[in-house]
Amino acid sequence: LMVLSQIILDDSYSLASEGDFRDLAIALREAGSTIAKGTAAKEYDKVRSAVGNINKACDDCHGKYR
Repeated sequence: LMVLSQIILDDSYSLASEGDFRDLAIALREAGSTIAKGTAAKEYDKVRSAVGNINKACDDCHGKYR
């Protein structure tokens, strides 16, 4: 998901410059990073919270841009 967020944040992507879209993609990237770090550190409460943040970012984005 972190790679996907980087792809959709690229200037060549049609919606990349839209503020809400960009903010949601950044939220997706940050949550993915939190999951990776939390898993490595066995901080599963952080992982669960980040999964919720991913779900919210996806739902918010797909609700507006799909």
